[in-house]
Amino acid sequence: MIEIRRILCPIDFSECSRRALDHAVAIARWYKASVTAVHVDAAIEIAGYGPAPMLGVPAIWTIADRSALAADLKRFVNADAASGVTVETVLREGAAAQEILRHATALSADLITMGTHGASGFERLLLGSVTEKVLRKAACPVLTVPPVSSAASAAPVRFKQIVCAVDFSDCSLDALKYALSLAQEADGRLTVVHVLANHLVPDPVLPDHHLSVAILTPSAVDVLPYVRLIVNAGSLLE
Repeated sequence: MIEIRRILCPIDFSECSRRALDHAVAIARWYKASVTAVHVDAAIEIAGYGPAPMLGVPAIWTIADRSALAADLKRFVNADAASGVTVETVLREGAAAQEILRHATALSADLITMGTHGASGFERLLLGSVTEKVLRKAACPVLTVPPVSSAASAAPVRFKQIVCAVDFSDCSLDALKYALSLAQEADGRLTVVHVLANHLVPDPVLPDHHLSVAILTPSAVDVLPYVRLIVNAGSLLE
């Protein structure tokens, strides 16, 4: 049984991170979890503790500066506040990926939700790099949320169609457990895909058999009517 009790959501005030927060709140509602919204600022150095000069950022931040940033974070989060979901805000200073991972460990986070892009330009490259580092090093599952159109961003979060790629490794089977659980909680449909590389001779029996064994677990019994199995030959990314 999948349990999600604590969700960490890094915030950089971009629309992409707002959408990530929307996903965190939706999942928290389904699993009765709490959400911690964390903003990491690599440039903050409180006056009296030493300067940290960075391009376009004050060398020294005062206590008032930090208080204003904390208030901005609370306003950003409150815009997505949902009844029945506890959202805590946290400010941290340092290297973004490192501090996100540290806070996830301190929180014993069961899930991290974060955007794949920042606002624009350098921010986009920076956040993309941070997301990649968190994905590679996090001890818990990481849900990445891409940018969407303004119309789509206003729509409520629904996990109606979920695709889970399976290669029968322990990691992919763990991912399958979360996909099954999300499909059940969100009343969604799950498509499980296994791809045979082009250079292999497709054997439609063996993969289907293994895929069925992977799906037919006690945790899947309740969502089996919503699960579709696909075995294809071709490029993995396609």
